[in-house]
Amino acid sequence: MTKLEIIQEVLVDTYAKNPSLRAIENDLCQYTTKDGRHCAIGMCMTAEMQNIEDGHANRNVIGLVGLYGDIDKVLLEKYHGHETSFWMGMQRFHDNSGNFNETGLSDLGKSALLDFQKVFI
Repeated sequence: MTKLEIIQEVLVDTYAKNPSLRAIENDLCQYTTKDGRHCAIGMCMTAEMQNIEDGHANRNVIGLVGLYGDIDKVLLEKYHGHETSFWMGMQRFHDNSGNFNETGLSDLGKSALLDFQKVFI
């Protein structure tokens, strides 16, 4: 998938349409929550990696890269081929509660999405 397709699938078609799908529990991002929600990178991970234990990767992209050496090793094949900074940006967008309101993207989120796309597209 292209970066634009990933942004559309994850940020626009999922979180912007239904912010309650974000994987935040106790103010912390989770790759996978107990009720099956996923963070931005978690949505794109293999099933095995979605359930990685907290201490192994520190719940962030850099932790995954440090543990596995290449972000593609934890992602489904269709998401391969994009730089770590892209995935870090995807995750930061997901984690920033200011990007969302109860019904979708906040004004800040709309602006942040456009800025993110300008950087990576």
